[in-house]
Amino acid sequence: MSEELQRRSSAIPTSQGIANAVPVPKKNPYLLRIATCYAHIPMGFREFVLAGPLLLLALGIAYFAPTLAPMDKLTQGLQPNTAPMSSYRLEPIHNEKGELKGYRRIFIKQDKEAKTSHES
Repeated sequence: MSEELQRRSSAIPTSQGIANAVPVPKKNPYLLRIATCYAHIPMGFREFVLAGPLLLLALGIAYFAPTLAPMDKLTQGLQPNTAPMSSYRLEPIHNEKGELKGYRRIFIKQDKEAKTSHES
Protein backbone atom coordinates (compact mmCIF):
# COMPACT_ATOMS: atom_id res chain seq x y z
CA MET A 1 0.00 0.00 0.00
CA SER A 2 2.79 2.41 0.87
CA GLU A 3 4.52 1.68 -2.46
CA GLU A 4 1.36 2.67 -4.30
CA LEU A 5 1.15 5.98 -2.37
CA GLN A 6 4.80 6.72 -3.14
CA ARG A 7 4.22 6.02 -6.80
CA ARG A 8 1.17 8.34 -6.91
CA SER A 9 2.97 11.14 -5.08
CA SER A 10 5.91 10.89 -7.46
CA ALA A 11 3.53 11.17 -10.44
CA ILE A 12 2.35 14.61 -9.22
CA PRO A 13 4.78 17.27 -10.50
CA THR A 14 6.33 19.26 -7.71
CA SER A 15 7.52 22.18 -9.81
CA GLN A 16 5.03 24.64 -11.28
CA GLY A 17 4.35 24.46 -14.97
CA ILE A 18 5.30 27.20 -17.41
CA ALA A 19 1.64 28.26 -17.66
CA ASN A 20 1.73 29.42 -14.04
CA ALA A 21 4.96 31.39 -14.42
CA VAL A 22 3.75 34.92 -13.67
CA PRO A 23 6.22 37.51 -12.45
CA VAL A 24 5.50 38.89 -9.00
CA PRO A 25 4.26 42.49 -9.34
CA LYS A 26 6.34 45.23 -7.74
CA LYS A 27 4.78 46.82 -4.69
CA ASN A 28 4.16 50.54 -4.70
CA PRO A 29 6.26 51.88 -1.78
CA TYR A 30 4.04 54.94 -1.25
CA LEU A 31 0.87 52.88 -1.18
CA LEU A 32 2.55 50.36 1.12
CA ARG A 33 3.52 53.15 3.55
CA ILE A 34 -0.04 54.53 3.55
CA ALA A 35 -1.50 51.03 4.04
CA THR A 36 0.73 50.28 7.01
CA CYS A 37 -0.10 53.60 8.66
CA TYR A 38 -3.81 53.00 8.00
CA ALA A 39 -3.60 49.47 9.45
CA HIS A 40 -2.19 50.81 12.73
CA ILE A 41 -5.30 52.97 13.32
CA PRO A 42 -7.93 51.19 15.48
CA MET A 43 -11.05 50.07 13.63
CA GLY A 44 -13.55 52.64 15.00
CA PHE A 45 -11.20 55.53 14.32
CA ARG A 46 -10.42 54.12 10.88
CA GLU A 47 -14.05 54.49 9.83
CA PHE A 48 -14.13 58.02 11.18
CA VAL A 49 -10.86 58.93 9.45
CA LEU A 50 -12.14 57.66 6.10
CA ALA A 51 -15.87 58.45 6.30
CA GLY A 52 -15.59 61.76 8.18
CA PRO A 53 -13.95 63.84 5.44
CA LEU A 54 -16.14 62.22 2.78
CA LEU A 55 -19.26 63.10 4.75
CA LEU A 56 -18.07 66.68 5.26
CA LEU A 57 -17.30 66.96 1.55
CA ALA A 58 -20.74 65.65 0.57
CA LEU A 59 -22.50 68.02 2.99
CA GLY A 60 -20.40 70.93 1.73
CA ILE A 61 -21.31 70.19 -1.88
CA ALA A 62 -25.01 69.92 -0.95
CA TYR A 63 -24.83 73.20 0.97
CA PHE A 64 -22.99 75.17 -1.72
CA ALA A 65 -24.70 73.54 -4.74
CA PRO A 66 -27.17 76.40 -5.33
CA THR A 67 -24.32 78.91 -5.58
CA LEU A 68 -22.08 76.59 -7.62
CA ALA A 69 -24.74 75.84 -10.26
CA PRO A 70 -27.67 78.28 -10.26
CA MET A 71 -31.06 76.83 -11.13
CA ASP A 72 -31.51 79.30 -14.00
CA LYS A 73 -28.61 77.66 -15.82
CA LEU A 74 -29.93 74.15 -15.19
CA THR A 75 -33.50 74.93 -16.26
CA GLN A 76 -32.40 77.31 -19.06
CA GLY A 77 -34.75 80.03 -17.83
CA LEU A 78 -37.91 77.90 -17.82
CA GLN A 79 -40.58 79.10 -15.45
CA PRO A 80 -42.71 76.66 -13.46
CA ASN A 81 -46.38 76.25 -14.33
CA THR A 82 -48.32 78.20 -11.71
CA ALA A 83 -51.71 78.24 -13.47
CA PRO A 84 -54.34 76.12 -11.72
CA MET A 85 -55.31 72.95 -13.57
CA SER A 86 -58.98 73.99 -13.56
CA SER A 87 -58.17 76.87 -15.95
CA TYR A 88 -56.89 74.68 -18.82
CA ARG A 89 -57.35 71.30 -20.40
CA LEU A 90 -54.79 69.02 -22.01
CA GLU A 91 -55.32 67.94 -25.60
CA PRO A 92 -53.25 65.01 -26.92
CA ILE A 93 -50.91 65.60 -29.87
CA HIS A 94 -50.29 62.67 -32.24
CA ASN A 95 -47.52 62.24 -34.81
CA GLU A 96 -47.90 61.02 -38.42
CA LYS A 97 -48.10 57.38 -37.33
CA GLY A 98 -50.86 58.12 -34.83
CA GLU A 99 -48.64 57.62 -31.79
CA LEU A 100 -49.00 59.93 -28.82
CA LYS A 101 -46.35 62.64 -29.07
CA GLY A 102 -47.35 64.87 -26.15
CA TYR A 103 -50.03 67.13 -24.77
CA ARG A 104 -51.01 70.67 -25.71
CA ARG A 105 -52.30 72.93 -22.97
CA ILE A 106 -55.44 74.82 -23.99
CA PHE A 107 -56.69 77.49 -21.60
CA ILE A 108 -60.44 77.25 -21.06
CA LYS A 109 -60.95 81.02 -20.58
CA GLN A 110 -59.34 81.82 -23.95
CA ASP A 111 -61.32 79.03 -25.59
CA LYS A 112 -64.63 80.43 -24.27
CA GLU A 113 -63.68 83.97 -25.37
CA ALA A 114 -62.84 82.71 -28.86
CA LYS A 115 -66.23 80.97 -29.14
CA THR A 116 -68.15 84.09 -28.03
CA SER A 117 -66.26 86.30 -30.50
CA HIS A 118 -67.11 83.94 -33.39
CA GLU A 119 -70.80 83.90 -32.45
CA SER A 120 -71.21 87.69 -32.50
